[in-house]
Amino acid sequence: MRYSVWPFLLGVILLVGCVNYEKQEEAFDASMIGLPEADLIQRMGVPQRTYTSEGHKFLAYEHQSESYISDGGMGGGMGMGGFGMMGMGPYDFGEPSFDSGEVDVSTCQTVFDVVKGVVQNFSRHGDGC
Repeated sequence: MRYSVWPFLLGVILLVGCVNYEKQEEAFDASMIGLPEADLIQRMGVPQRTYTSEGHKFLAYEHQSESYISDGGMGGGMGMGGFGMMGMGPYDFGEPSFDSGEVDVSTCQTVFDVVKGVVQNFSRHGDGC
């Protein structure tokens, strides 16, 4: 039986892209350390939440992303073939069906710690970080 290597390569490329994206996000957040609070807000926008305690001001930014996860199964089906003929068999030659699967929502919250108006540190929390 002959297998195509393309699905495997595509998966590897997508995985590497995710890893690089996370590293870029981490580096971007780290570049905010040492900036005045006003510069942080100018670059990141207004935070979703702020909290002040014992001289520390915490600015929280939240990012959500959605992705569709299909069941990944191959099923039989019936649909119109390429030449207008009906087809039936182990593959569905009709329009793709998105009946099964689910939407996965990932959240990442980045919290910057500001002391005396200067960003001192940051932390990231969530399944989307």
